[in-house]
Amino acid sequence: MDRKKDFMKFMNKVEMSDEIRIEMEGVLDNMCRDEKLVSRYYNREEEERRIQEGIYKEIAEKTATETRETTKKEMIIEMYNQNATIEFISSVSKLTSSEVEKIINDYLAQKESKTK
Repeated sequence: MDRKKDFMKFMNKVEMSDEIRIEMEGVLDNMCRDEKLVSRYYNREEEERRIQEGIYKEIAEKTATETRETTKKEMIIEMYNQNATIEFISSVSKLTSSEVEKIINDYLAQKESKTK
């Protein structure tokens, strides 16, 4: 357990004299205040490594999601260019018709702005 409240809750379930309970609580308080003891259980480098791994994982997941979305949009545009209907594209892409239309309209607007 890493919180005093949880430890005390557990201790209250164990049958013991009040004297022993008070003594154990005192020992716990001393342990929490003892920086040398705390540092044995807290490794700053390890914590920083875990934080960095979490950041990298989040970036990788975001990149993968963006890649899937880009690929899906490219597929929708290709089907549109092959004269597929909105309903067909919607059923294949698992997007609503309005979502498909928005992707196509964005594509057409971008294409038009490039020709100007």
